[in-house]
Amino acid sequence: MRLLTFIIVYFFSQLFISIGAVVNGDDSTSNTFPVNLDWRTRGVITPIYSQGQSPYVAAITMVETIESLYAIETGNLTRGSVARVIDCCPKFIVDFECIVRLGGICRDSDYPTARGTCEPNACVPFATFEKLIVFRGLDDEQLVPLIQNATLLVSVDAASIRFMEYQNGTYRG
Repeated sequence: MRLLTFIIVYFFSQLFISIGAVVNGDDSTSNTFPVNLDWRTRGVITPIYSQGQSPYVAAITMVETIESLYAIETGNLTRGSVARVIDCCPKFIVDFECIVRLGGICRDSDYPTARGTCEPNACVPFATFEKLIVFRGLDDEQLVPLIQNATLLVSVDAASIRFMEYQNGTYRG
């Protein structure tokens, strides 16, 4: 099992929540970064998960983020079990601490469907993270080194007045 380190970055109080990761303590302190970095072209993003009418968007995105971080670290793209996270982290807003308490994520093939009850030992996790680091108020330039070794998940509070009034361009909250 590979251990990953997550860095959570909060923008604009809690309007944006960006989640990235640093793998194996590598903080990418080099000042030379590519002009363009698209993880999709590097084979570390799983195919789109068809959520249908599922209210468990947070569970899906958390698992997909961990899948990608695992693939960046190991070169092995593995589909994780969203069903286990749904069963064992029942909140609609899944926190990463719940996934840590579970010992990480299991393979989808080992826990393919939600059972309606948490069975934490029904599978063996293949990827987890060992620590959570929280930053607040980072700007784009401060994010660049972080995302050289990680994916970035962005969540928008679509219920905020500012977002409802947004029309085009870069949303600044």
